[in-house]
Amino acid sequence: MMSGLTLSTGLQAVEFNVAGIEGSFNSQLSIGSSWRVEDPSQALLVSGNNNDGNANFDKDDAFSQVFKGTHDLHLRGDYHGIFVRGKYWYDFALEEGKVSQGHSANNFASDEKLNDEGFNELSQFSGAALMDAYVYGMYEVGYTPIDVRIGRQVVSWGESTFILGGVNSINPVDVNAFRRPGAEIKEGLLPVNMAYTNIGLTPTLSLEAFYQLEFQETVIPGCGTYFAFNDYAPEGCDVVLLTNEQTASLSDAQVYGAGLFINRYSDGKREAEDDGQYGLALRYYSEALGDTEFGLYHMNIHSRLPLISGIKATGWQNAVDAGGANAAIANNSPSTFYYVSYPEDIQLTGLSFATNVGAVAVSGEISHKQNVPLQINANMLLTAGLTGYSDSLALNQDVAQTADGADFKGYRLFDVSQAQFTMVQFFDRILGASRYTLIAEAGYTFVHDLDESDEAIKFGRPGIFNGEEGYVTEGSWGYRLRFAGNYRNVWGATVKPTLAWSHDVEGVAPQPGGAFVEGNQSLGLSVDASFARYYSVGVAFTQYMGGDYNISEDRDFVSISGSVQF
Repeated sequence: MMSGLTLSTGLQAVEFNVAGIEGSFNSQLSIGSSWRVEDPSQALLVSGNNNDGNANFDKDDAFSQVFKGTHDLHLRGDYHGIFVRGKYWYDFALEEGKVSQGHSANNFASDEKLNDEGFNELSQFSGAALMDAYVYGMYEVGYTPIDVRIGRQVVSWGESTFILGGVNSINPVDVNAFRRPGAEIKEGLLPVNMAYTNIGLTPTLSLEAFYQLEFQETVIPGCGTYFAFNDYAPEGCDVVLLTNEQTASLSDAQVYGAGLFINRYSDGKREAEDDGQYGLALRYYSEALGDTEFGLYHMNIHSRLPLISGIKATGWQNAVDAGGANAAIANNSPSTFYYVSYPEDIQLTGLSFATNVGAVAVSGEISHKQNVPLQINANMLLTAGLTGYSDSLALNQDVAQTADGADFKGYRLFDVSQAQFTMVQFFDRILGASRYTLIAEAGYTFVHDLDESDEAIKFGRPGIFNGEEGYVTEGSWGYRLRFAGNYRNVWGATVKPTLAWSHDVEGVAPQPGGAFVEGNQSLGLSVDASFARYYSVGVAFTQYMGGDYNISEDRDFVSISGSVQF
């Protein structure tokens, strides 16, 4: 029998009580649009495997016009509960609009719609997805409190706010969701099916643990979309174009039409195993050390990002002997394929702290990862796999020792250490605001035993670039700043202006997914306003700049969004 049922009036959330079970149903609907505000750079439009998203959208084009929604259902008793979240989206610009160049999935048909049929479901232009779905319980054994969650959930460890690659590596992300106008964190963090517990060992010491029951990769944008910087790694994008000096004057469509490409292998997406991913965390709170919390972490996880590898060409030596490396590529005479994989058993150990120094919140972490896969430079890998010759003697030797038609790994494993430091400062009643918040974070990444000599294997750097620099370096560092205000009762609204700044100062972090590429900078300006607790609107501008190997330097954009929650 239903008792104590309360349904809100207006736009309030639905709350109810059934036989002692409290429940709530919360919804958020939003609509938004993003436009490109900078002309494509001719240097980044050359034919190849990193340019489709750039070529498909001119200045002033809308690259995303999306309607989306999220809904949360929470049922809770005295000590147990269930939480479920789902989302859906429809992008009018991508689902219905036509683009300039196309992509491999639509055979580079110009002035046609992009084809997302083979994309990951979360990369498709419309769809729905179950996000969180877990049960939880709060228990006490003796005097020891124990919290347990089982199901699809997000677990966040460490102290990082902006910089990736540290302790907070448990859950993958949906990059597509984060790129949509009006994106929120809950839309982009991908829950994973796992068992999680938090045990209060003492009043000042707790133990956390998780064991993942499935593998879930980070979902990257499909080829041809605005923020897709790789045209062959995403699902549904199954072609690597073969370009060199002889094809420099050809468009992607012409290269493709001439048959100058290699295909993804029949098992071209090799996912990691569902088992073997786990983690432990100890947290200790010390009042004597200035109310400081310390964390100690260890985990074993699989790569969330795809690594490119190949099937060594058969007959490549005859092709090279007949006309050199360029002939082997231009004629596409060898029989070869590529595939993506997700290397397993990356082990991470980390330490963290969080405290207050006066009015400043200070935190930091240091982590050390073993068996981190670094992607061999795409051009070097392709040339070596097709012809046996590249600028790296070590890579050539590896190719020579690989049998024709056998797998040739496109990555090598390294140990990687990372340290980062974060400060948060509140400024009350300045610039007419009730409060401004400054967050500053700096990080440093170090790759152990990386050979940077001229004949060494080179890692990272998009294939669209040439030259001797821009590869992964032993050390790299950068910083991030965010300055956000809060103005109350501005014509009845709460207004929040935000300035965000990013600067990769020196070096190139491990790829894929590294935090730093030397010289890269970005500036973000946004203003959000909320009305009557339920409505909000926002406008944002993002500019990319700096760096000699900045593949996003011409992708400046502006977004407008509005939402209602109830």
